Amino acid sequence: MHSTVMFVFGPGDTACPELSPPNEQPQGLAFQKSPRGDPFQINTYQVTIEQIREQADALKAFEMYGDRLFYHILKNYEPARYATWRFPDAARFELPIKPVLPSRLVPKSPDMESE
Repeated sequence: MHSTVMFVFGPGDTACPELSPPNEQPQGLAFQKSPRGDPFQINTYQVTIEQIREQADALKAFEMYGDRLFYHILKNYEPARYATWRFPDAARFELPIKPVLPSRLVPKSPDMESE
């Protein structure tokens, strides 16, 4: 899963993240990805910092969901293995609510891509 990644800067920004002052840091990222079926079609995605944050938050929510689901299954369906963890009798591991998936990233249309 390799892709070409680049920073997206605003007009008049110094186009180097290490040399840029704090108010001119990259406004987002762009990356190019070929679909599985057609390696010659290149999809370009441009994401903002807020979209990256949304994806990261959703990933963390699924990580926490997985942890809670593990302990729920362990307590309710694997009592012998659960006993080896030596949790207190009052420990409750309720069935967690599955988090909502983040919005899907959509590639830019070819006519919007700059040369």
